[in-house]
Amino acid sequence: MSRNTKNRRDGFTMIELLAAIAVIALMMALLTTASYRFIVSARESATATTVTKASGIIQDRVRAFREFDFSDAGTFGANNWNANNPSDQMTPQLAEVIFRKTRYKKAFPQAWAELDKTQLSRLFPDFPISNPTFPLDSSTFPATYKPKFESGIILYALLLRGETFGAPTPTDDAFTGAEIKTSAETLGLPCLVDAWGEPIRFYRWPTRLIRCGEQNFSGASGSSAFDDINQNTTQDPAGWVEASGSNSATFSPAIRPNSLFPGATPASLLISNMPPFDPASSFSKGPDLSPGNSGGSPPFSTLGFPDTDDPESLNIDPDDPSFQLSAWLFDPNATTAVTATRRAQFVVGVHDFFTFHTPLIISAGPDKQLGLFEPTDVPTTANPNSLNFGYLAAPILTPTANKSLQVLFDNITNLNQRAGGK
Repeated sequence: MSRNTKNRRDGFTMIELLAAIAVIALMMALLTTASYRFIVSARESATATTVTKASGIIQDRVRAFREFDFSDAGTFGANNWNANNPSDQMTPQLAEVIFRKTRYKKAFPQAWAELDKTQLSRLFPDFPISNPTFPLDSSTFPATYKPKFESGIILYALLLRGETFGAPTPTDDAFTGAEIKTSAETLGLPCLVDAWGEPIRFYRWPTRLIRCGEQNFSGASGSSAFDDINQNTTQDPAGWVEASGSNSATFSPAIRPNSLFPGATPASLLISNMPPFDPASSFSKGPDLSPGNSGGSPPFSTLGFPDTDDPESLNIDPDDPSFQLSAWLFDPNATTAVTATRRAQFVVGVHDFFTFHTPLIISAGPDKQLGLFEPTDVPTTANPNSLNFGYLAAPILTPTANKSLQVLFDNITNLNQRAGGK
């Protein structure tokens, strides 16, 4: 046997094996990471498509609704109100705005508790519970039902069988099987879901996302209202708001980027191109250079609220561009108790005033954490005030709110860039 044959090694050394294993492990880790990112990206894209489709249907109906003529209803409503309230008269224009708010809420329900018998039969002709009582209470549903699917169930029915006001009606095949979940968890009803099988939520008026915690009426006139983001009945600390005390900037939205609260905010994460608020700019103050103070003349004599010359886009209500409702809510000719009651009831029953609003359709994204109170958290007989303001898309904030915002970063909505929105 030759020397070369004797010295030839058989197999690998331990170091070489460990090195090979390490390389393989690294490659597997890289491959797993790349695969995970690919899967997440694919699911995000699929979810964005679902959200965009649903948004297109809803937005078409909203546009059709706003073009609908409700002037006759306004005249009838004003005459009826004035006949029963001789000392508190209402114009047909104001009555029309109030009617629009009521009608809009009925046309775009987002919770079981908001449905009456007629709506239920229209949206759910095969509702699995016989002889239900109203308002509907999901706590009485079978134990297999999961309340988190409520908004997605109602949204899907709304898209296919809701009122259209002349807008196009989608067909039953508008959404694929992957976008719909039907199981005992959904009461056997179709639910619109994202690519992770989680329900897609719908907020018709996400105004608490824009004005989170504002209009906390602690005084009879409401003039001592303050920012209360965490709803603990006290003024939030410096950094949450642009100003405090009686400064006219107090009522400006605390959840938009500003010098005292830099960085991401709930609204800026979920709505792209959120305009920053600058209380010092002439744009936010309007021609009178005084935001929310029109010199004491009606209808806006309360500091902190915008008047008609303030062109701030987030102060414009598309249903009330001439501020008819706001004039009524802050009527200087009414008693302070009456106006305070009007404002408080409006916020609880409808949405925040002086606030931009447009339908929000949202997926919780890969982490499956929504970061907002559920849209089904609505005022009910048992909970008339609904302090969470979930139905208005109030974010879930804590004293360490910066950390709580992290769950919003991967959310996909019809109003942010990831969802292909505006």
